[in-house]
Amino acid sequence: NQLNNFMNTLNYEYHLKIDIDAAWNLWSNFQEIDRFSPAKITGGTNTDEIGAVRIYEIDGSVFVERLENKEDINKKFVISSLNLPFPVHGLSTETKLIPEKDGCILQFFLNFNKTDLTDDATNHILNGICDVQAKYLEEACIRLDQGINILPEIAKPLEINKLAPNFTLKDQNSNEHNLNSYQGKWILLAFYYSDETFA
Repeated sequence: NQLNNFMNTLNYEYHLKIDIDAAWNLWSNFQEIDRFSPAKITGGTNTDEIGAVRIYEIDGSVFVERLENKEDINKKFVISSLNLPFPVHGLSTETKLIPEKDGCILQFFLNFNKTDLTDDATNHILNGICDVQAKYLEEACIRLDQGINILPEIAKPLEINKLAPNFTLKDQNSNEHNLNSYQGKWILLAFYYSDETFA
């Protein structure tokens, strides 16, 4: 991760244990960022052609982005940010997926004209955004691989007395639990927002 005061560039790299084709299928669909992230699409041009615009909201912040380039063969994607909820100006983000033995590498190359923040603050914000996007992409691909629909609004409801789909989740102590490992036992699952719990 490097900030160059003359070129204003930052690079980040993530090693993801997911199939590169599945990752590209999600990542390259410009208008469906909500398939793998908590983004809510609120507008745009409803196309994946070069020059397409998407408008989405995350936690009350609005982002407006334009698709500048897309190369399916090289699995490369370039977008420019037309509106950001923080003072980094002229941000352009190129991402690339590269195959590796146990999955793929997701690379981010960020270029911007100027920032009204300190170098550390700029790096912290942009690195955080890339961290979150890489995490959401990896988790969505894992859920798809497990047969879990990543679009809950169109997912079929579970039926009483039918087998639930298998899944793996972490508990409050970061220990992984797989539903199949509890087969034949009674189990109570409680799902809640960790920042809103009173437990």
